[in-house]
Amino acid sequence: GQLVACARPRYPSSRCSQLSILPQEFSLVTGSVAGCPVHKEWRAQAKKMRRKKIRQLKAQERDSLLEEERKMQENSPRYQAWEQEQQVLEEFEREQEECLNWERNVLWARDEEVAQRQWRERQAKLALAREEKTKQELRIREEWELEQNKLRVAEEIESKKKEEKQHQLDELLRQIDDFINKGKDLPISLTVTNETNPNKPLCPFFSKTGACRFGDRCSRNHPRPGISKVLLIPGFYSHFGIQNFLQDEYDTDIMLEYEDSETYQHFKEFFDDVLLEFERFGRVVQFKVCRNFEPHLRGNVYVEYASTQDAVAAFQKFQGRWYGGRQLNVEFTSVPSWRNAICGLFFKARCPKGKGCNFLHVFRNPNNAFANADLDHGSSWRKKWNRSRSKSPSRSPRASSSFTTDRTSASGSSFTTNLIPPSESSFATNLWLSISQLAVPIGHTV
Repeated sequence: GQLVACARPRYPSSRCSQLSILPQEFSLVTGSVAGCPVHKEWRAQAKKMRRKKIRQLKAQERDSLLEEERKMQENSPRYQAWEQEQQVLEEFEREQEECLNWERNVLWARDEEVAQRQWRERQAKLALAREEKTKQELRIREEWELEQNKLRVAEEIESKKKEEKQHQLDELLRQIDDFINKGKDLPISLTVTNETNPNKPLCPFFSKTGACRFGDRCSRNHPRPGISKVLLIPGFYSHFGIQNFLQDEYDTDIMLEYEDSETYQHFKEFFDDVLLEFERFGRVVQFKVCRNFEPHLRGNVYVEYASTQDAVAAFQKFQGRWYGGRQLNVEFTSVPSWRNAICGLFFKARCPKGKGCNFLHVFRNPNNAFANADLDHGSSWRKKWNRSRSKSPSRSPRASSSFTTDRTSASGSSFTTNLIPPSESSFATNLWLSISQLAVPIGHTV
């Protein structure tokens, strides 16, 4: 009775009947009004509820209209025909989809079969490659083992050859020692003559001087004796006065500072120093030092002994020794005639070849030592040379000698001989080099 008294309805009775408030809604509104009698809040709530009811009514009307239209449409022949047509289309689409799926499955199966076949082929190729690789590795291993066996057999053969060679060398050393010290026969293996071109004519210069400007490249034959009485030491003597090739490299006037007398004085000192060393091993019958311009003759020293034993002993001791900071390379050579080997016009300053002469341009020995040997006659110079030397102050031969057994020092006799290979090899020279490589201490006899 209180709610009716406070609020009058503003709607017609027909609308009010439709918008009747439910009991729970009324209790809510009543509670709100009872708790806080505010008309504005109640009105807002009432409008909200009214709008909700209106929306619901419109939705019901719409649904009823749609239902009626649907029923009318379903009952119409046109709609039924359209519906049948849609069913046919759906059936056709389904069949088309199934056909496409079947075709795709066929293509996939074919591709899968091709892929499987390719995979099997690839696996077969890989297996074949692995098998081939295994066979190749096995073959390589067998070849390597065979090669190792060959190398092992070759090493054994080489070792046996070395042992046999060492045995022969020891026997040869014993024979050489007997030849030098006991005067027995010379080993036959050392008497072999080596020839560079056996079927060619003899080289005229090598057969006379034992040296050729072309060396082993000469088209003529160079016979080298295995053992002889003549020793050749290439480039043994060295002095600035005979190094004329330096004139073009340095100043053209540099040779004005050196006179021939200075060069000859240096040669005399060399002569006195070296000849004593060579005479320690036997009687020397010829000693010549070349002063040629040609490199194959410049500074060469020729030493001829009276006996082959003395020459062999000197070769054994001088091979590989040091003199003046350079190592000696001693060779056996043959000079049949010193008169034919020495240029006779050089001492008269009338040599027509000049610097290009291939005969020996030698220093004149002090007191004309070995002058008779130059003419291939017997020598009587030694008494005269000894008398001239007796007038000079005495000195110890070993103290004045410039020979050393080592590059750095000559003190002591425990140094072993350092060796170099011969410049012009032959069978006997290489054999003597092998003997010298045993590094026999200086002062001891092999």
